[in-house]
Amino acid sequence: MPDVDAPHARPSHRLRCIYGVRGLEVPKGAEPYPAAGALELGRFARHLERADGAIRLLGHGDLPGTDIAWAQRTPRITIQALRGYVLAVPHAQPLVALEIDFGGELTEAVPLLAATCFERDELRLASDTTLLDALLALVPEGPSGLQFGHDVHQILAPAGGDDTLLRNRAPRLPDLDRVAHFVYRDVDAFRVDYAAMKVPKELNRPPDSVAAHARGVTVLAGNAEAVEDAAFLVAAQLLAANVKLRHIPARSIVALGELERAGEQHIKLADRRDLVARLSTELSRLQIGLSLGVEENMNPLHLPEVVMEHYRASLADSLGLLTGADVTSRMLDRLSTALAATAGSVTAVEQSRDNGRRQRWALAVGWLTTAAIPLTLTLAFFGVNTNEVKKDTRMLSLDHGYEWFYGLLAVLLLISFVGFVTLWVLGARQTHQLEQTSFNRPTKPGAVTAAPSDP
Repeated sequence: MPDVDAPHARPSHRLRCIYGVRGLEVPKGAEPYPAAGALELGRFARHLERADGAIRLLGHGDLPGTDIAWAQRTPRITIQALRGYVLAVPHAQPLVALEIDFGGELTEAVPLLAATCFERDELRLASDTTLLDALLALVPEGPSGLQFGHDVHQILAPAGGDDTLLRNRAPRLPDLDRVAHFVYRDVDAFRVDYAAMKVPKELNRPPDSVAAHARGVTVLAGNAEAVEDAAFLVAAQLLAANVKLRHIPARSIVALGELERAGEQHIKLADRRDLVARLSTELSRLQIGLSLGVEENMNPLHLPEVVMEHYRASLADSLGLLTGADVTSRMLDRLSTALAATAGSVTAVEQSRDNGRRQRWALAVGWLTTAAIPLTLTLAFFGVNTNEVKKDTRMLSLDHGYEWFYGLLAVLLLISFVGFVTLWVLGARQTHQLEQTSFNRPTKPGAVTAAPSDP
């Protein structure tokens, strides 16, 4: 029975560069298709076919020409094939990837790694098309005019039978001094014992294999092509999680800034309530993005094979995904707490305003009741059968000694009206102050003010 993970026999070296792209989204009407249609995934294909969160492709194919117009670094290599991929990662931004099959000395991969990473914005193909536009053109009706993002990861796979990364003496273990030049894209000497380079165990288990990586580069030698392709998808999924993890804290900082500015400004209560509702919706999106776009993409169950589980965990650690997710989660918790406090402040102001309105309407009813008392006394007075009330005299006549009574009635009505207006104005002014007072400023003299913010 043949070994399913036998080393590949590809005659050329292969470099795959995975890039994040700012503002890239899945085009409307695009239909992602399984990655197994473009990659040699072997025994890993069945896992990706069953996984709901597996990476799919938006487009792939050969790029125009077989040459690249380099910017500053000029690798002395012979390009044999140029291919591109556009990857659809669930709940995250799509990625693009460049694949270069090349011949020549493996040491020339060092300037190649540096050029395709640090100078990627300046690279052009033979048709004078920018590298990014050529990759995006693989998607029908794909976007153009975008820019590469911050995130990049490269996977270097030497040609089959190339054992230059193994030590010349027995036992033939990985020569990490040589591997470090590729991992760090530099020809200078290193103190490997102090490097952050990681060596995933399972990928180094076969006797002729070499696997090491840092944050930006993975070196895979002596592995099967299916292992290389599966590692390519794992790295893409983790890079997409890293892109998402970069986006969520940035949005959280913007939301916290809006809350802080709203607390320092005099804004209407309705605007505060709208701000809380909008930021609460944004918080829900960020929480979902953290769960599905970051944590779910780190899930080892997408490829439940021990050789990929070790690589996924090791690369996730190099990218700082676990630490970043934890820090981001705490940031979202603080945003949630701040929103809850702001919502509580808005609710308290609304309750105070509603109480003020109820008191004013109760005052209006009380004034009407008070005004009805003199009118009742007037009607009762003129309805009694006494010598002071003459039945042949009109009640509104002022010529028969009724002046004192109407004067008293007018004074009572005036006092009640003045009291009503005074209390109404004071209540309305208090409600206006409640609605216009900022969150950080005291509403009463002598109240404790918020501590000044750090510079």
